Amino acid sequence: KKIKKKKYEECKEKIEEFLSLKNPTNETIREIIDRIEINEDKRVEVYFKLKPLDFFEQFLVILLCINIGQLLTTLIYNKAGLVLPEVVGCMVVAAIFRNFNDSFKLISLNFDLLDFLSEIALGMFLVIALMSINLLDLANIAGPMLIIVFTQAIFAVFFTIFIAFRLLGKNFDAAVMVAGILGHGIGNTPNALANMNAISKKYGPSEKAQLIVPLVGAFLLDAFSLPCIIIFINLFK
Repeated sequence: KKIKKKKYEECKEKIEEFLSLKNPTNETIREIIDRIEINEDKRVEVYFKLKPLDFFEQFLVILLCINIGQLLTTLIYNKAGLVLPEVVGCMVVAAIFRNFNDSFKLISLNFDLLDFLSEIALGMFLVIALMSINLLDLANIAGPMLIIVFTQAIFAVFFTIFIAFRLLGKNFDAAVMVAGILGHGIGNTPNALANMNAISKKYGPSEKAQLIVPLVGAFLLDAFSLPCIIIFINLFK
């Protein structure tokens, strides 16, 4: 079946997937076309078919990586006395499993579904974090807190635009990482991921940024920020 030229131009990724197939069947072609939809504003939306077995299979892989990662961080603490965020262990286990699975093909990973699950988890975390804040308890310090927030936001914007973006190479990867730095500057790692996801949805993904920013935010940031906080508390107490 022929696909309109407009769909070819506006869905480059899926067309490249189609062209990479050596002997595409009619069913494969129909499946790729059915996943493509162009909205009224000419934005392309790519959908995936959700099956119960696929969902539970991918979800089980995520749960296994989380539990093994938590076990790993606990073992490191008990044996070496080194305190690591649990998310670091989970990331290490997930990275090992991904590379091992790519080599031995133990399970077929559905990255469309995994991205969907990650967006749900990130959104739920941000909502729960905001719901847990009692604004009435912050009423007495609202003035100083707003001054700190505005100062921090202004500094983060100027730092990322004039320093970080230039040092990181002034390319697309640098732009996505800068979005993550802004998220860290006014929040934490989930905010950084939310910023990068917003950029990636519009302009495309950056594998370098998706690897570096969560790793820095989950582990290296604590190693540098905690001593700085203690030093400044002692200086200005």
